[in-house]
Amino acid sequence: MTTQAGVNVRSGPGTNHSIVGTYAYGQTFWAKAASVNGWRYISSVRHVRTQHTAQVTSTPCQYG
Repeated sequence: MTTQAGVNVRSGPGTNHSIVGTYAYGQTFWAKAASVNGWRYISSVRHVRTQHTAQVTSTPCQYG
């Protein structure tokens, strides 16, 4: 994935979860391509809003 804006990384899939980090505009990272309720899964405690990301490769995600 790559960010299309600066985004907050949340501890869960929702704005009610705490911010655990940020990604700058244009930063790339691994995440599941499929989103759930508008959120992409990075790890069990890291999620970002789908609307601020774009898939840049079809390489399978390293996360199960």
